[in-house]
Amino acid sequence: MLKLYYKNIRNNELTAIQEFKKGSWIYSENPTPEEIAQLVSVYKLDEGLLLDSLDPYEVPRTELEDGILYIFSRFPYEENSHILTTPLLIAIGEDFLLTISKNQNPLLQHFLDGKTEFTTTQKAKFLLQILIKTNSLYKRHIHQISRKIKELSTRLENIDNHDIIKFVDYEGILNDFLSALIPSELIFERLMQEHMLMLFEEDMELVEDLSLSNRQLIEIAKSNLKNIVNVREAYSTIMTNNLNKTMKTLTSITVILTIPTIVASFFGMNVDLPFDNHPLAYVFILLLTFIVGGIVVYFLIKRKLL
Repeated sequence: MLKLYYKNIRNNELTAIQEFKKGSWIYSENPTPEEIAQLVSVYKLDEGLLLDSLDPYEVPRTELEDGILYIFSRFPYEENSHILTTPLLIAIGEDFLLTISKNQNPLLQHFLDGKTEFTTTQKAKFLLQILIKTNSLYKRHIHQISRKIKELSTRLENIDNHDIIKFVDYEGILNDFLSALIPSELIFERLMQEHMLMLFEEDMELVEDLSLSNRQLIEIAKSNLKNIVNVREAYSTIMTNNLNKTMKTLTSITVILTIPTIVASFFGMNVDLPFDNHPLAYVFILLLTFIVGGIVVYFLIKRKLL
């Protein structure tokens, strides 16, 4: 899909246009080979970089080719209750801004639906708004994961297999986020230091704020990963300790039950035994069994084995 949009400071609504004009927003979603060829021939874009944007494993980076700035980013989105990230390419030329992605971008949908105030003619500001929205999405998802991890950590002894699967899922999501957030830091540094884009003082402050927020998200994500590892190790320790207690209890019970078995086996032999014909022999045997069993139980309790 390839569409053109236009909006300047005098327009109240974003307008879909049929012919390109200076300051247009070129919106491309899952482009066909024909649309890629059109972008290359009409707007002099680099075909290799455009194809890179469709690679699901593309990492955030910046490229400057023939006066056109290419910014590769990744944005998070939800699909079938799973949180994933996918590449988004933003290309800024002299008289246009291009966004191209493989999947539908809910982030850009905010701009298309008019939920975010912007103009396509102010390319640098539009770029920063997209990056700010991307950062906000990461912040929302990371904070949600943080709350869920803390909630699970408060009931450590009651964690079940379903919760362990959740931890593994959160770990995968956070690692995916880090693989996008850490390279993004280089993008902000290049925008501030190399003057790859004409930015006003206000815009530079926004980039600095973005860089600071990005670093904070990286630290929070790393902290959450450490918390997950700590919870898993604590859970494993608790399970091992509980297993040891269970084994000690079962072993002690086995020892206790062995005593009447030995006594019964001894007096069950088909030979002459003491008190063989005594009328209270059965009572004596029971008393002997309970006395010896009591001594063993006392010993096990004193040694904290029962």
